[in-house]
Amino acid sequence: MVKQIQYFELLKKSWGQFRQNLVLITPILLAIILSLGMFVLVALEALIVTLPVGLFDFQSFMNSIQLIVLASLFVILDIIIVFVIGAKIRSMMIGGFYDVAKKGSTSYASMKVYARKLWKKVLGVSIIQMAIILVPLLVLGGIASLFLLASQEAFMVAAMSLGIIYGIYFIVAAVILYFGLFFITPKIVTENKRPIDLMKSSLQYTKENLTHVLITWAVMLLAVFCFAVIQTVASMPLAIVNMMASISGATGAIIGIAVARMVIGFVFGILRMILQLTLQVFIFNSYFAKK
Repeated sequence: MVKQIQYFELLKKSWGQFRQNLVLITPILLAIILSLGMFVLVALEALIVTLPVGLFDFQSFMNSIQLIVLASLFVILDIIIVFVIGAKIRSMMIGGFYDVAKKGSTSYASMKVYARKLWKKVLGVSIIQMAIILVPLLVLGGIASLFLLASQEAFMVAAMSLGIIYGIYFIVAAVILYFGLFFITPKIVTENKRPIDLMKSSLQYTKENLTHVLITWAVMLLAVFCFAVIQTVASMPLAIVNMMASISGATGAIIGIAVARMVIGFVFGILRMILQLTLQVFIFNSYFAKK
């Protein structure tokens, strides 16, 4: 007998589980701290690189091999930091979603354990995904640049032709990666495989359960659409008042409305984050409901 999945009941269940496990927000806060920390680090690196030649003396900077090498090392270091720490934060989230879906609760200590266990797999999957998208772009870009040896016109024709080819490839690859890896996060936790094998397993799962994947995606899309409608409706009164204030030239009212719109935007930003976390729990619940 085929198991019937009540997707909207799973969505409701996921919302209840999130409300009981607000610790799931913690990785988001860590990601914000990481972003702020990287901003400060990049600013300091920029000062270190540019101060010897002057902050805005770009020509002198380009003439200094040492500074170019130093800047390149800083860029590589920053990329490694973002990828590694980002993978650990992502692993915390994935582990938290797994605990909530399977056990009903999670904790910060438990999520830290998942960060140590899963980050290499998460990082590996991310790198492979980026390679699938970027390597063909670099190869086609290199091929196009060879036409410069012939003429500018030949280069333009080649660039446009290869650009169209890459555009088609990008769309197809993005669709395959999105739906093919739709349930890869539960597999990262439950399957002890290498990143490439996890991706193959996820692609095979989608192939065998395409209807389940599409229904889960459609429910998520509907939830996001309803949220967007609510946000639009909630913002309309202020937009109308702002238009009237602009016509009448009421400067004080315009400033007040601008502040109110910022507050509403912040509130809906928080609500959007909550929705996204709930939907991630829903993905895990939907995956396990099919098992």
